[in-house]
Amino acid sequence: IGWSASAYNGGEGRDNVALFLHPRQETADRDAAAYPHAQVMVVGCPKLDSYVRQVKARPRDPIIAFAWHWEATTGPPEARSAWKHYDRAALTEVAKWWGPERILGHSHPRSWFQLNDYRTIGAGIARHFDQVIAEADVLCFDNTSVGYEFAACDRPVVVLNAPLVPVLMCSNVPHARVSSAVAAVV
Repeated sequence: IGWSASAYNGGEGRDNVALFLHPRQETADRDAAAYPHAQVMVVGCPKLDSYVRQVKARPRDPIIAFAWHWEATTGPPEARSAWKHYDRAALTEVAKWWGPERILGHSHPRSWFQLNDYRTIGAGIARHFDQVIAEADVLCFDNTSVGYEFAACDRPVVVLNAPLVPVLMCSNVPHARVSSAVAAVV
């Protein structure tokens, strides 16, 4: 990763931590290497258990959800949102093709103002990700973590990249096809 902020695995400033809990071995290994005095355990992601139980076949036209990260300007560039690149113009174009009733918008709580654009075109709004899991058939997202949660439920995702986000975050996702503009996980 190359980023040493305390928010990242193996990052600085965690000398007093006695136990690290991780969803997978790769992230656990970073903290174990940086903090050999601490215990490190891999526990999976219990949050996903309830999501997997909600997945069921839907005999209807697919619902396409969009989810966006907040504009994190204090960290690395890849932590920023791609919303400014796509914004209302792209959303309006998708609504022309699919119909606004088949679009569902979701955003990080720090960026809920973006959901106003969904209201403007008549699309649905999901303030909580549980609603996206329950209703959406495919998720289009930038680098928000909910995209990976949706994909972990064996659901199709489309990763939206933008020029202002130089690192495509899904490049390490199995079965991802990566291009400079969009990556689709199939």
